[in-house]
Amino acid sequence: MRLPLIAAAIAAALSSAAQAGGPSGCDSIAAVTPFTQFNYAVTIQAVWNNNCDGCHVGGSAGGLSLSAPGSELNLINVPSFQDPAFTRVIPGDPVASLLFLKINCDDPGLGGRMPMGTALSSTQQRLIFDWIANGAPLVSNGFEDR
Repeated sequence: MRLPLIAAAIAAALSSAAQAGGPSGCDSIAAVTPFTQFNYAVTIQAVWNNNCDGCHVGGSAGGLSLSAPGSELNLINVPSFQDPAFTRVIPGDPVASLLFLKINCDDPGLGGRMPMGTALSSTQQRLIFDWIANGAPLVSNGFEDR
């Protein structure tokens, strides 16, 4: 998929969700070059280590631990502790994944934006979006670190 098509798909999905009473106040990540290769333990876990696991350790915040090792086991296809109607990460569907909505939107539809009191950079949000959109792989061939 070309970058303009991805940008349009992101905007359309978040816009229609907001109109349906879903998430609102979402950041645009369309200007960030897409990520295509991932190494969960290196890049994704680094986002959690630097921004999230101060609160999300041992499941104390929202029943979610983002500490290594094993944070991916608490995310992929796992229902939210607060509302099981929400799934934390749905591989291939970032706009339906609570995790992406929580890091991208002021009002994600359940609770508020994370991390509390701040926001991940557009690049970090894009990394998480693309990781989920690409099936939430733990490692992909030809890993490139930005």
